[in-house]
Amino acid sequence: MVQLNEQEKEHLRLNFPSFDYMDIKGLGYDPDNPKPVILVPDEIPDNKYNILLENMQIISMRIRARKRLFALTDGDLYLFDDEEDPNRITSVSKTDFYHYSTGSFYMLESGYSNFSGTFGNAVNRNSNLVIKEKREAEFWFFSQDRAGANRRINFFCPVNVWEYPF
Repeated sequence: MVQLNEQEKEHLRLNFPSFDYMDIKGLGYDPDNPKPVILVPDEIPDNKYNILLENMQIISMRIRARKRLFALTDGDLYLFDDEEDPNRITSVSKTDFYHYSTGSFYMLESGYSNFSGTFGNAVNRNSNLVIKEKREAEFWFFSQDRAGANRRINFFCPVNVWEYPF
């Protein structure tokens, strides 16, 4: 077991602020807590500690890559009809983009994402679309970047919120 003192635990919290929650046993996300916090226990099994650090590093690298994206892309948010809760952008083409309220977004190393779910409604894409703000949205990747069953790690990342000015 790796014993973590308060300074080490604080180091994990400060160095990975974008990472919201990791259940050390399953290295997963707590769906019952919509705005979770970092949980760092007093003891972590040696093999889980290394996995935790590796996954936190992967999350940090993907968030940095996502922050470099400025064009409309899958996983961003879209405010339509002046509603408060935006939909996720599920697909983007040269002339249209699609948005829907549900779905799953796997984030690639590049910061781009792959969508799984229903495409939803199409919106004509024109030059009037603007970024209103940034908000956090949920993405996932495979633990340690190795595909397999029960290896999903969810995390939050800042994304652009797009709208047509009214």
